[in-house]
Amino acid sequence: MIPLNYHHLYYFYTIARAGTITRACKTLLLAQSTLSAQLKQLEASLGGKLFERKKQRLVLTEKGRMVLGYAESIFEMGRELQDAIRDRPLAGRAAIHVGILNGTPRAFGHALLECLLKDPALPSVTVQEGSLGELVTGLNQQKLDVALSDVSIR
Repeated sequence: MIPLNYHHLYYFYTIARAGTITRACKTLLLAQSTLSAQLKQLEASLGGKLFERKKQRLVLTEKGRMVLGYAESIFEMGRELQDAIRDRPLAGRAAIHVGILNGTPRAFGHALLECLLKDPALPSVTVQEGSLGELVTGLNQQKLDVALSDVSIR
């Protein structure tokens, strides 16, 4: 399997945020044909359409929404990495480390954390999946601030 092309993922992320390929082209300084081709390559590698065209606008498909969620996390972690390397604080934001039990529906965790991820004034959130034992250990070692689970840890 060919690894994910992060340039293609970034182009998708930019298109999704801009709402149209034309606006994304202005941000990325790329030709529309180039950006369209890169998007098609990403869709082919992920096995499905990420956008539907509706009234001169691109609307994310269900798969596109899922990919965008991952892309947002990936690029936020990239910004955190750059801040850490430059020995700068994370834009003055506190960091919250969340553990989610393996097998817990992603929709549950995403719905709960969505409000934190949308407002840049709120803390940055990192999410780690793990077994119940790993989550409890993470809490005990203060590597996690909170654990989301659909079973009791007692």
